[in-house]
Amino acid sequence: MFKKISSVLAVITILILLVSSFVATTVFAQEDDPGDASAEGASAQGAGQPFEGTGELADGANALAGPGTTAPGVSGDAGAESVIGADGRTQVNGTTVYPNRAIVYLLITWSDASMGSCTGWFIGPNDVATAAHCIYNTTLNTYATSIVVYPGRNGGSTPYGSTTMNKRWVPGGWITNESPTYDYGLIQTVDALGNTVGWFGYRWQTSNAFPGKYTVRGYPGDKPTATLWTMNGLITAVGGSRLWYQVDTFGGQSGSPVYHKFDGSDAGTTPECCYGIGIHTYGTSVPPNFGNSATRITKAVFNALTKWRNTP
Repeated sequence: MFKKISSVLAVITILILLVSSFVATTVFAQEDDPGDASAEGASAQGAGQPFEGTGELADGANALAGPGTTAPGVSGDAGAESVIGADGRTQVNGTTVYPNRAIVYLLITWSDASMGSCTGWFIGPNDVATAAHCIYNTTLNTYATSIVVYPGRNGGSTPYGSTTMNKRWVPGGWITNESPTYDYGLIQTVDALGNTVGWFGYRWQTSNAFPGKYTVRGYPGDKPTATLWTMNGLITAVGGSRLWYQVDTFGGQSGSPVYHKFDGSDAGTTPECCYGIGIHTYGTSVPPNFGNSATRITKAVFNALTKWRNTP
């Protein structure tokens, strides 16, 4: 009798181990890994999810910009970005509406006390994506000493107040080579204003097909100071690390999101606005294609942004 009971217990133990192994494998397979979908005949891709935030406005004096809180586009930025033909940009007055409130005006101070401005966009509670040249100045060979972040700014109105830079990152390839491939970075803010204003999703894909119109929205230096402007257009050319488009931009719009509303059929996306697929950085000065252009969010860029976003 004892031997029979022992045999039954042994069988039960083996079954438990097999079930446990299956469950562990199943959980691991559900981890958020972009992976490689090529085996299924699809392009590999991955995405971070958007969030609309609470939208709670700042109070009183915090909602108004004080003197000395504006600057022209960062040094070298104005000549690198172009209005192509007739200016097709329109002003965005509803800066307290998502996703506009998740786009930020950046006031940058360099080590020589000069100042400039750029655009950025929240991709997390404390995390603002922008161009590397808005964070690290290759002429001065140094990071910005200060960056003030104004979400949803509209001229002198700062409906969500402001916060400042806590940490910042750019790729080593930008510091050593000033290569457009590496012109992207992330600012970690002191205050988690992303919880209020929301944040963009961001995504990568191996496919070079970008159908439909995409939006470039930011704070150009040729318009009334610190006002938000937008234009939609087609992606006209695609490279391994760049996206080109004939959407008008100007100095100060560097760091703007190039984004789209996906319908949820693409892997990792939901039918919600909005997902960035590029970071606007240059005008018609980057060959081999004509048009303004963005640093494409490739898998490497996606992974870098996600790593920095997850850094305490």
